[in-house]
Amino acid sequence: MEDSLIFRWRSQPDRPLYRLSVMEAAGQEVWTAETGDTVLALPIQISLGRGRTYFWTVDALGVDGRTRTSRTKQFSTAP
Repeated sequence: MEDSLIFRWRSQPDRPLYRLSVMEAAGQEVWTAETGDTVLALPIQISLGRGRTYFWTVDALGVDGRTRTSRTKQFSTAP
């Protein structure tokens, strides 16, 4: 059994909701989810290609309607 891919980030003051987005290198969205936590696991139903590069960002959604977006992070899957 393979380990789950876990995404973690720091909490942001006055930002109770987070939206995680995972994209292919070409920019096509692979998966997105919202949570009040600062950690999410990629569901087993989402299949990532072997030996490929992906990117992810987190939007911190504020109670005032403003959004703060993280820097884009990169990861690659095993060949």
